[in-house]
Amino acid sequence: MFFPYVKNKSAMPSVNTYLDSHNIAKVRSVQSEIHDLYQDDVSKYEEDAWN
Repeated sequence: MFFPYVKNKSAMPSVNTYLDSHNIAKVRSVQSEIHDLYQDDVSKYEEDAWN
């Protein structure tokens, strides 16, 4: 079940980075970027939740 997902180019960027480079430092960097994007996105709606 996991393998076909990994072969698909729509897999998470961190998975693709690992498959391309086998470099955990690069994977962590991509994961950090994704986390920052999620955090920025959630913060847009945070104020609306309190109003």
